[in-house]
Amino acid sequence: MRKLTTNAPLVIGIIVAFLVANAIIIRKFHVTQDSVEQYAVGGRNLGWILVCFSYVGAWYVGAIYTGWVANAADLGIFVLYLGIYSIGGMITMYFMASNVWIWGKVYNLTSITDFIKLRYQSHLFSKFFSVVVVCVNFFWLIVEMITIGYCFQVATNSIIDFRVGTVIASAFVIAYSYLGGARATAIGNVVQGIMFAVVGTVVFFVIIYKTYGGPTPLFEMVQANMPEHLSLAGNQGLWMSSILTGIMGAYVWPQIFNRMFMSKGPSDTKKAVFVAPVLVVLVTCGILWSALGGNMLEGFPADHQQGLFWIANEYVGPVALALVAIFAISASMSTISAVSHSIGVMLGTEFVTRKSHDPMRRMKNQQYATLAVGVVAIIIATLNFPNLNNVALAMYEFIIQAFVPLFMGILWRRGNIYGAFIGMIAGVAIALIQFFVGQSGGSIVSWAGGFSAGCVGLLVNFVIYMVFALAVGKPAHADGMWESLKLYDEEGQYVSDGTEDKDAIAKYSM
Repeated sequence: MRKLTTNAPLVIGIIVAFLVANAIIIRKFHVTQDSVEQYAVGGRNLGWILVCFSYVGAWYVGAIYTGWVANAADLGIFVLYLGIYSIGGMITMYFMASNVWIWGKVYNLTSITDFIKLRYQSHLFSKFFSVVVVCVNFFWLIVEMITIGYCFQVATNSIIDFRVGTVIASAFVIAYSYLGGARATAIGNVVQGIMFAVVGTVVFFVIIYKTYGGPTPLFEMVQANMPEHLSLAGNQGLWMSSILTGIMGAYVWPQIFNRMFMSKGPSDTKKAVFVAPVLVVLVTCGILWSALGGNMLEGFPADHQQGLFWIANEYVGPVALALVAIFAISASMSTISAVSHSIGVMLGTEFVTRKSHDPMRRMKNQQYATLAVGVVAIIIATLNFPNLNNVALAMYEFIIQAFVPLFMGILWRRGNIYGAFIGMIAGVAIALIQFFVGQSGGSIVSWAGGFSAGCVGLLVNFVIYMVFALAVGKPAHADGMWESLKLYDEEGQYVSDGTEDKDAIAKYSM
């Protein structure tokens, strides 16, 4: 691997100091975990700043600093779909926040699958739903652990080996997620989010000015030398497909959805959603613009995943290199904590503790599941399977199939288990067939104008859902769920006036 810096000890020292600071801050704000609600959703008591950085931290992956940077250097502005779909996903959250938070409070929901189980009254469907989202999410957990190891290796001239970096940083994150639950992941997200979103934005625009003279000279240089990098010609359908799958897929990531249960009330979630898109735009532009002209810089690494690290060291210096490594490590740590915790809560609830009536046993099982998920992921990450990043990206085609039963189930009471289950199976099947056909270069959706198999499956999924909703009608428990929306206001305060049908509300549960 190419050596980037002549001052590796300085880089290592800065990275170690950052990790120590994380440990001190997370420990300072630690709260004893004494209930399922505390461990799974932070006691539903997180303020909007914690929720905001939880969203940003869970949303932005470390692979942006490696894989997406390489794509920015190779494909140009195509990769800016990342910022667009992130904003779209946050807007979707805004409209969902009130219903989701109130149902979470009334029915004690702690995960995305808890909601699915309540909404469709089917343990079988909730397990199918869990398997799909857990399998998809687990790939990204591994990718982020690999990214951390890669960052350590690149930034330190391989003094810290890929596997050593992966194990040390990932084990640290899994430890505080296991011990501190949702609150620890949120505190970590704030520390890490401030670092890569706020400090990172400033540093990346400094890098852009030092490297290219500023945004305007950068785009002028790209226009003069590689004008195709500023065009979507021939890729409009794929670009729109990427945005649509991103918006819908992001909304159903369990670590993102679960954040709506953690706030003090719907208004805190909505405040967070207002601020988060601003950070999203700044982070996306800072990172991807820095790499946009990479191929026009003399000495730009052949491995474009090293590009951002090389630019930082070459044009600013070793401190900038260390900071870029910290930004990437921060984003990966935030994702690892959010994903491992959300999967642990889902598995601990859905497959381990369903028959247990002991609250402490349920919480402990969620903790053990979080730990087990983390350990298995670390082991797989150190094996460094090839093309895992491409597989993880392909997983969006599968997870967006969960959007229909989730989104429609929140907005419309007529949706029922038949349309939800059959529609999602059909959508997943189409994406799965294309995944295997695509391994040999084939396509079952070549007629779709550049739209992916996931988008085609989503359309089929939606049509089936609608047909059954209109033909069969709303399930018996739906009215009770909608009645419960009268119980709390936007601040999360109980506001019952006695007119709601309490029997209908209490009749159905998970």
